[in-house]
Amino acid sequence: MPFQDTILPAFVLADLYANSLISDIMIPDAKATQKETSKSPTISAPENPSPTYRFLGKNEKKVSVIMRYPGDPYIPEDHLQLLIKILSACKLNLGDVAILNDAVLKVEFSRLKEALEPAFVLLFDIEPSEIGLPLSFPGLKPQGYDGCKFLVIPAIETLMVDTEAALTTKKLLWDALKKMFAVER
Repeated sequence: MPFQDTILPAFVLADLYANSLISDIMIPDAKATQKETSKSPTISAPENPSPTYRFLGKNEKKVSVIMRYPGDPYIPEDHLQLLIKILSACKLNLGDVAILNDAVLKVEFSRLKEALEPAFVLLFDIEPSEIGLPLSFPGLKPQGYDGCKFLVIPAIETLMVDTEAALTTKKLLWDALKKMFAVER
């Protein structure tokens, strides 16, 4: 089989492009701890270092995409392909977003806001209360809160089937994304 026909799984691509597509953002508490320890002559590691958010993408347009995939570092390949199509329809690409897997490290909105400064948050099959928001939003309706626009979206696998319900959900999602990102076609 020629090399050009080789299809690599997402986790291999993530490792290959670790410096360009995957970023580690330290949560601000850890940054403060590092600054404090660098000032003192005796350097000691903090007892409870703050975790780092690892994400796929570059976050250039401050769009956080939060999903939950236990057993996967980021997102399964077939789900990533559909997500890329959804982003493309909104005139976005992987460089514009930060894809976080809530199953790898629990996402807390207060920390996310400090670390990634999202302007938009897409929650795939995750309720706002699960990321520490004190309220709930209706699904597929863009909502504003704390300087961000949020959109609660059903699990991506529900969009991958060809059923009447999936087509209806896709249409509602497209309408919501057009409102959220002011996309014109």
